[in-house]
Amino acid sequence: MKINLLFFVLLFSIPGSLKAQHSERMLDSSFGKAGRLILPDSTLPIRDFYDTRITALGMQGNKILSAGYTSIGIGSYQDSFKIIRYNVNGTIDKSFGTKGITSYIYPDQQHRAHLITDMQCQLDSKIIMNTYFWGTEDLWGLLRLNKNGTVDSTFGISGFKKTANYTSAMIVLPDDKIVTANYRHLDTLWYIVLHIIDKNGIDINKTTIALDRKYLKDYFSEIMTLRLTLDKKIVLGAGLRVNDDSPAYLSSAIFRYNLNGSIDSTFNGNGQKYIIDQDNSGDYNHLYDLSVQSTNNIIVAFAGNSNTFRITRLLKNGNVDSSFGSNGTAIADFGGSAYITAMQTQNDDKIIAFGTATTNGFALQKFALARFNKNGLLDSSFGLNGLTQTNFYEDGDIKGSNGSCVIIQPDGKIAGAGTVRLYKINGGGRDNAAMARYLPKKNNLITTKRSILNNATKINNQSLLISPNPVKDILHITNISHDCIVIQVIDAGGKFLKQEDVTCNSLSINLSTLNAGIYYLKAIMADKSIETIKFFKN
Repeated sequence: MKINLLFFVLLFSIPGSLKAQHSERMLDSSFGKAGRLILPDSTLPIRDFYDTRITALGMQGNKILSAGYTSIGIGSYQDSFKIIRYNVNGTIDKSFGTKGITSYIYPDQQHRAHLITDMQCQLDSKIIMNTYFWGTEDLWGLLRLNKNGTVDSTFGISGFKKTANYTSAMIVLPDDKIVTANYRHLDTLWYIVLHIIDKNGIDINKTTIALDRKYLKDYFSEIMTLRLTLDKKIVLGAGLRVNDDSPAYLSSAIFRYNLNGSIDSTFNGNGQKYIIDQDNSGDYNHLYDLSVQSTNNIIVAFAGNSNTFRITRLLKNGNVDSSFGSNGTAIADFGGSAYITAMQTQNDDKIIAFGTATTNGFALQKFALARFNKNGLLDSSFGLNGLTQTNFYEDGDIKGSNGSCVIIQPDGKIAGAGTVRLYKINGGGRDNAAMARYLPKKNNLITTKRSILNNATKINNQSLLISPNPVKDILHITNISHDCIVIQVIDAGGKFLKQEDVTCNSLSINLSTLNAGIYYLKAIMADKSIETIKFFKN
């Protein structure tokens, strides 16, 4: 009778299990714990913390670098930048810095480490970062480390070179020159300033552009990004705010320069492109990131009020490419609120967009990743119809995660990082650094409905633990197998009721809307085996 029930249940529930498989099986199980990392952990000498966040990722050979900050607490000037190097399997590379980590506190200890916007390696594998400290006087500047994670004392003062105020973006050119960008306000005008700096931190050149007043009133967003095209043009993107009324209308500006910093007039006639509601959707066109394709077309990522990932492609001349996506714009809808924060382009011109998706409140925030084909259509070979989401539920704790940065490794694997908030462990909620790594192709462990049905008679020994039983509202499930893909709730008649993706060894399900009666939990494993457990609902 038990086997017959399982056959009946499977007939009603295969599509949902396949959805979970495609979504979560993009994670690279060889990295960290089932494809995920949460820091700090017992391997790192940073335990007394208030918040720890990753804001930038980089590659040093085949090793991942993460950069962010650790906050000791409100009012403390001991907040420090943390740069960590990881081996290919996600373990900490203890040969880097001090036991795998470099901590940097501004020498006068009167400035708190606050933000690292960008991180890249120079030709000699030295690590250069664009940083921001706040304190008695706000400081922006470049921080450089040696290959082994020690501070490079030959660069600036104690490894730090002060730059112009509001320097919000940085890239390293192929000849090791450094490009930074900042904005400034003088009288009634706002300006964009591009700086060219030699590899040792000596200023070479700068170019200043006054922003068009009709696209900007009294406020400038600090979100800026720099990219280099294959034809060696520097592209700068900036988020703007058109006015200070409520609501404010957000827009974007894109500038293109030659390698010497001069404006490239072949781009839109004057080197500048402004985008305000260009798709007539009423969405805020607030730039969050840029990427470039091998054709030297520019992909612009927007964040606003659309609740979707939204990207637009510009041609080399600055015009919107109407052949991309739908009339120049491509959308990724995760089924709830979502916003994009970072973007990269693969060698095959497919586009990786990364950020956060939210369903039913902060506690259900997840890393969200979409992959588009080069023509703007979602890539069905990745995740579920081009989309994948990752949660960090663990040990019964509730976490809300936010994706902030993404990088593509030389082997095509994709690493995304940001923060995850722990409630139970940290006593009220603290931000921890988090990272996930994804496979470039689906790991098809379950492929067809028929293959599952053929294996439905393979029943595991029961290992799931549930409490309370009977349950009134929240059912807690523990001791979940690492091979479990999805857990489903089934009524006594075999009807599928709801489903939860499994990413770790415990989860909680809200069953408050179910009527009193007998129900079953069904766990589907990666090897196509299944496990059931009966529970009662009051």
